[in-house]
Amino acid sequence: MEFATVAKPGAISKVTGVDVRGFRHAVSNQSISHTLKRHGNPKVEAPRGQIAVTPKDFEKLPQIVRLGTVHAPEPHKSLLPRFVIKAEIDGIGYHYVGDVKAGKRRLDMVSLRMKKGSW
Repeated sequence: MEFATVAKPGAISKVTGVDVRGFRHAVSNQSISHTLKRHGNPKVEAPRGQIAVTPKDFEKLPQIVRLGTVHAPEPHKSLLPRFVIKAEIDGIGYHYVGDVKAGKRRLDMVSLRMKKGSW
């Protein structure tokens, strides 16, 4: 599912080295499943100082990518250019990780994490 045009193409391009003007943000069932599996259990997330992600939290994705700031990612194994968007909405910090899929002209969500306050 595609959900938004890129709001900050210059910032994402700077971090990834790819001109993303005209790209769209997208989220797949696979990335939702990954996020819920890895970051959806309150018993696992609480000791990390994080809040478990629920299916309802994905409704905020357009707002997160529109309001957030773009950052370089932590080291990762992906061969695709990657970026992070951090946003705080209603006292909750969101840490959105995305990959650039230049051939499809998309920025695909990889994962989402949450915690109280900003990242």
